[in-house]
Amino acid sequence: ESDARLPNAGIYRGKDEIQRFFEDQAAPFESSIIEPEDFIVEGDSVLAFVKIRRKPRGSSAELEADVAHLWTFRDGRAVRGQAFAKREDALAAVGLSK
Repeated sequence: ESDARLPNAGIYRGKDEIQRFFEDQAAPFESSIIEPEDFIVEGDSVLAFVKIRRKPRGSSAELEADVAHLWTFRDGRAVRGQAFAKREDALAAVGLSK
């Protein structure tokens, strides 16, 4: 299930599609800074809360967003990734909702 508030929300399978997703995310921007702010490890999943700062090409504007990425690992390899626009949705996905 995807979060429609996130750009390019959808399902991506395999290394090539994942790489294309991240390239498409960065393409409209002159610069991107992605800073991890917090991590939660729950079983075989890692929830990373990140702040994204981007400057669109040809603009002096700066955009900022807080998002969460949930990665599930098996045998030391990422097998699933999911992004959330809302912290509480990310926490609920790993069973840590308040």
